[in-house]
Amino acid sequence: MKVQISEKFAPMFKPKRIKVYFGGRGGMKTVSFAKIALITAAMHKRRFLCLREFMNSIEDSVHAVLQAEVETLGLHARFRVLNSCIEGINASIFKYGQLARNIASIKSKHDFDVAWVEEAETVSEKSLDTLISTIRKPGSELWFSFNPSEEDGAVYQRFVKPYKAIIDKKGYYEDDDLYVGNVSYLDNPWLPAELKNDAQKMKRENYKKWRHVYGGECDANYDDALIQPEWVDAAIDAHIKLGFPPRGIRVVTFDPADSGQDEKALSKRYGVLIEDCVSWSEGDVADATITAFDEAFDYRADDFIYDNIGLGAGTVKTHLRHSNDGNKMV
Repeated sequence: MKVQISEKFAPMFKPKRIKVYFGGRGGMKTVSFAKIALITAAMHKRRFLCLREFMNSIEDSVHAVLQAEVETLGLHARFRVLNSCIEGINASIFKYGQLARNIASIKSKHDFDVAWVEEAETVSEKSLDTLISTIRKPGSELWFSFNPSEEDGAVYQRFVKPYKAIIDKKGYYEDDDLYVGNVSYLDNPWLPAELKNDAQKMKRENYKKWRHVYGGECDANYDDALIQPEWVDAAIDAHIKLGFPPRGIRVVTFDPADSGQDEKALSKRYGVLIEDCVSWSEGDVADATITAFDEAFDYRADDFIYDNIGLGAGTVKTHLRHSNDGNKMV
């Protein structure tokens, strides 16, 4: 049996309680999971429960993908493809279900070896908690494959976001129980030319959309945002990127908050460069104001800007004077 699977998916063959693969279009997540599931089930008796958060009919499941891969892998003698399931001659089986509208029935599926959740970006916190507690057979595994949508998705929040810095650097995160892999069309050796051309065109014409569709990042199309996230990213160390030293006046801005329990905030800016931002909740407004003025004088700020009404409606700018020896002048 000759099998073509990207090396990025090799960790799927290692025992782990939870395996997560996310990324953009063209990364072959679904097809690779199907191949690996069928190979595993052909070699050993395995009961697979293939799930989605929503599934109106068998057409919404991965049944057609598994059926196609039985043909591709030449496993006709090992599996019998039926209308609603796939059976192996060694008693392996692939069944299908949904989480959202039939969560009670999922609780009875504790005898499955693997639960594979496709399009896992839509899974709710409730569904995720129920699934993890249900699939508890010794040695059982939970597989999640998805293209990220919103950052607040339950699977993304629990298994990707806490390790995102490591994943961005290494391409994966791994511990004793969890493996999280990031894949894209760049990891696909068999990427069709049409898909490659579309990705390159989108990257040139709409980089934000490309990051989501092909780059596997969460959707950052915040239509109601006054400041787009990528603008903030581009502004970080802009003076270094553009090759100029910061110059100009020094400014301290201060938000004293409305009460002693609220967060106070202060920032320090030298020309175009924001050098520091801090926040704290200790002390009352009077204490915070004294702290802010002390910080401004230590920073040798030219201007001190503060909010004296709330919601930025009444900002006041005060010009600070300093003595030649650096001491405060009243």
